[in-house]
Amino acid sequence: MTSQTFASASTVRYTKATDHKSVYSLPAQTENGIFIIYADDQPAFCIQHSKMLIQEEAGFTKSELTIPEKDRLSLIAYYGYHQNPSPVNYGITQSLIWETLGSQLVSTEIPDFQNQRQIILDKVNKHSIKPSFINQTIELNIGDSIELTDTNNALERYAHLTENSANLKIEKKGNKLKLTATKDSKESGNLQYSIANQKYVGTSFVYEKEPRQSTSVLKLKNAGLFNLPIKVNPNGNARIRKIDQTTGLPLQNVKIELAYHGKKIEALTNKQGFIELNDIKAGTEITVTELEALDGYFNHQISKKIVIKSKQTIDLVLENMPQQGIATLKKVGKVPIDFEEKETEHGLLHEFNFDYKSLQNVSYEI
Repeated sequence: MTSQTFASASTVRYTKATDHKSVYSLPAQTENGIFIIYADDQPAFCIQHSKMLIQEEAGFTKSELTIPEKDRLSLIAYYGYHQNPSPVNYGITQSLIWETLGSQLVSTEIPDFQNQRQIILDKVNKHSIKPSFINQTIELNIGDSIELTDTNNALERYAHLTENSANLKIEKKGNKLKLTATKDSKESGNLQYSIANQKYVGTSFVYEKEPRQSTSVLKLKNAGLFNLPIKVNPNGNARIRKIDQTTGLPLQNVKIELAYHGKKIEALTNKQGFIELNDIKAGTEITVTELEALDGYFNHQISKKIVIKSKQTIDLVLENMPQQGIATLKKVGKVPIDFEEKETEHGLLHEFNFDYKSLQNVSYEI
């Protein structure tokens, strides 16, 4: 029955809590009330129904409980009594422990015994059932949420959050679990829930002293855990640059429209030709459209799309072509076209008439 033994002597005592009588066979015995047992001041249960205790006695030997039924007895003690300690719950739990070890109940005055007995056994039998969604890794972008529904109806039994190393926002109600990644979340971690508080977990011990009955302080071998690995994708950045297509030089004060998340933002390129967007959710699609070109440049009104990637800066370069035309130069000058003769006291005078004509073979420096 036992393995490791502790040298120090222990004290076992009991106190009568109620007058509810119960009659058993195998062994044939009548319990004239509900008696709560304490071993070293911890609630304990009788595991040897055929023997008796006196109200308080020292000199018990404490050792690890190793009987085959110990895990089931620990579950009965947890669901029957430790979750909601009361004299009646103790009496029902003690009866179930004796039943598990071979005793047979004939009759009892404990109120609602059969119904409560079945509730405890249902919980014991379902203890190892995990939520339906445990075999998956949860991956979220910052700002995103996921709602998990447990089709095994086990989640509500997992009352204690024991780990949230990814620092998610958690909302738990019944068999639904909503997880949200925030800007304060870590890139990876683990989410863990337990059924039982850690104080109910540990080694079960038996207290023995002939000719007294053996009693046991029953502990769960584990808290009943489930784990969810978590991966959080950090935000990313975008950088849009506007340049002259012919020179590659940056263009400042170009008005750009950025459309994402159902909104539109107008921005101007800076001195280096950049518009920068930082801390944008991974997977976000951004539509980039030039609204107004600078004087002397064409606006082709073409939209381009980029998709934000986690922990990366996505670059988009937009080019503007300078406006071009044809310059025609014409050189004109005054040239004689005809002349007129006039009589003067000095003789005939020839006066030329001039007009503007195109000049050929003129050299230009541009």
